[in-house]
Amino acid sequence: MTATSAYARACSPPQRNAGDAPVLSAERSVVEKPLEFLVQRFAVDPSTKWRRTYPLGSKAELLVVVRQEEGGATRVDLVTDIASDVVLHWGVCPPGEQ
Repeated sequence: MTATSAYARACSPPQRNAGDAPVLSAERSVVEKPLEFLVQRFAVDPSTKWRRTYPLGSKAELLVVVRQEEGGATRVDLVTDIASDVVLHWGVCPPGEQ
């Protein structure tokens, strides 16, 4: 083998077969969001009257769920996956004053 042929072989791209190509249309793995388990659980809970997920930025979310408990009490659950401290400022309007 000459120095020229060794150099040419070292610098040439490797030989590939047709089956070696990556499948660009392959399904990508779906990354489940941290709150997804709770979202699904509240979705099938018969006491859930309303639910919504709000984006908080930096891929964090706030899950708000309103449930009617046995005995008539209304419960509001607030769940977040944010890593830092959270300050929540909120209020409830009396019925009919929206």
